[in-house]
Amino acid sequence: MSHSSSPGASPTKVSNSTSILPPLNHISPKSQSVRNKVARLSISETAEVKKDLLHSLNHNNNPYHSSSDSNIKRRRSSAALGNPSLNLTSISNTNDDNKSRQNSITSGKVIKKKKRNSANKPLDIKILDKFFHSEEQVTQNSNNHFNPNHNLKRKYRISIKDIRDLVVFLMNGTNNSPQWVNVANRGSINKLVVLFMPGLEPQDYNLPKDSSFFVNGTLLRKQKLQASSEPKEQSINHVENVAVCAPGSRLSLFSAYNSFINVGLSKNEKIALKNELSKKKITVHDLLMTLEKLIENNYPIHIDTPDLTEDYKKKLIEIQKETLGEWVDTKPDPSENVSHIYGLDCEMCMSEKGLVLTRVSVINFQTQTIYDELVKPDVPITDYLTQYSGITKEKLDPVTTKLKDVQDDLLKLINSNDVLVGHSLQSDLNVLKLRHPKIIDTAIIFDHKAGPPFKPALKFLVSEYLNYNIQLDHRNGHNSIEDAKACIDLLKLKIARGMSFGLSVDTENLFRRLGKLSHKRSLLLNDSVATSVSATNKSYVSSARCHSDKEILHNIVENMDENDLFVGRLRDLEFARQYSKPSLMSMRQLPAQFNTETETATMEEFLGELNSVYDNLPSNSVIMLISGSGNTKSWTQLMTELNKCETKEAKMVKRQLIEKDIENSIVKARDGVATFIIKD
Repeated sequence: MSHSSSPGASPTKVSNSTSILPPLNHISPKSQSVRNKVARLSISETAEVKKDLLHSLNHNNNPYHSSSDSNIKRRRSSAALGNPSLNLTSISNTNDDNKSRQNSITSGKVIKKKKRNSANKPLDIKILDKFFHSEEQVTQNSNNHFNPNHNLKRKYRISIKDIRDLVVFLMNGTNNSPQWVNVANRGSINKLVVLFMPGLEPQDYNLPKDSSFFVNGTLLRKQKLQASSEPKEQSINHVENVAVCAPGSRLSLFSAYNSFINVGLSKNEKIALKNELSKKKITVHDLLMTLEKLIENNYPIHIDTPDLTEDYKKKLIEIQKETLGEWVDTKPDPSENVSHIYGLDCEMCMSEKGLVLTRVSVINFQTQTIYDELVKPDVPITDYLTQYSGITKEKLDPVTTKLKDVQDDLLKLINSNDVLVGHSLQSDLNVLKLRHPKIIDTAIIFDHKAGPPFKPALKFLVSEYLNYNIQLDHRNGHNSIEDAKACIDLLKLKIARGMSFGLSVDTENLFRRLGKLSHKRSLLLNDSVATSVSATNKSYVSSARCHSDKEILHNIVENMDENDLFVGRLRDLEFARQYSKPSLMSMRQLPAQFNTETETATMEEFLGELNSVYDNLPSNSVIMLISGSGNTKSWTQLMTELNKCETKEAKMVKRQLIEKDIENSIVKARDGVATFIIKD
């Protein structure tokens, strides 16, 4: 019978009168290692042999390197585990470290080195020097000409995704530290505040007006944000600024906020998420658009939309008074306890006032046509857009039905408890001047293959998932009944296949991820999110709709104790500098006119509120101020010109003519900035 002498092996019973190992005094000194001795102890020996072994261990001051034999290799304690039932705690040793090691051997436990406690040590974030450039460095590496697509820019420029990865790391959502920054004592972080603030320009950091953040990186690094040439004293000291490249391509600009909140998944995570979603049975109500999605996609908001706050309802009522008589709202039907599902699609033509309604079609869930009418606009048509609308002058001339007639018909047919299904249905509802609370958008419940912010075309979805084709008649245009039927078919397929069907499943929401992995509580603050109650243990995410930047920053201070991560979208500077205009639904409190004084006042108010947030933060907290993008004015102007083209062919020709201008405008639009503030 063979007996194992490996560490941790179960002892084999033998007679006390028999020793299966030679006596200790017969073993050469060279082989009398601690490991051999403990191995011998793990087997039931005679009392005499056990006594000799204990005596030997007791007088060995260094069990890993005997002074009598310097050639014996040092061994790890994990390799010398003995029988857990033995107790050699009586062994004495003047060396405390050796005693600890011996006790670990004899007790069968590995004494781990104590981890350094970083919770009480100062947090530090330092961006690597190679991400800061001077004008000389950039031009030297670009053949004396600044080329935004040069390798230097791609390799050594920080992106929104990079900043998002740093947030995930700081919030313990991953242990993978970003390669562009050194973080010391991550465990000591208390609060993290991320503020998106479009409209920030180089002169705000004491750089030359209309210069580049990227080209002036070394000058930018330690500058303080200021409202004027005579900056006021601030309590904020630990600051580092760096150029950031906004998401996009050579001719396109993408949403920085979307890039920030969508975390890329690993291959295994994608598989796990897809399996989870595929098991979830869904109903129509699981696919309804949330208030946040409706606002984000420019849908008209119905007064009965779920999650509307009382303040928002009051604002809606005020806005609707201004359009009374033009717009209509679907009404509840007390006699109807059932919710119907209708597919809706419209055709439109171009007038001097923009797109106008010329046809509307409604089908039921059984794909039967229940309403189909041509509509005569109240204004002259400048282009029938026949290749898209299918409408001609000959078809429309005898028509007497007006928009008001269609609105009356639809209000009799559809009540506010019904569900409307369509593809990018906001365009149809806006041209119908109709508000409805329950919407399913096939451009939302199915993903574009390139991921957000792109949306899939209805023609592609039908071909890809339904195996038939629509919109093939390029001469006679689209058919609104055909398109509405396709939307209902896609909805049915989605319900049958589950939530994962038609989704790319490449990303996960940042805030849900942090809640799931590290139990961090996030508070979202902007003018479009739906206000929700405090985060539950299940979701870890809450939100608050705010009417101004000041309200956003006040909410951060008021909710400091309940949350770990705050993400606010500041818009006042963006509007003050006329980078964009607020929508009617933004509920923003803005000045009547914008000028240089307005810009300065906006920045001064922000800096004052930022100092208040900083003062209320606990030590070892971080504020990240991110522009998201650079100067988008020229790019916006070019896109406006492009969108005025009435046909697809005209737009393609126009794009080719102004392609170089678009490329130059993208260079400015993607040249953003980020400020990192640490409260010591």
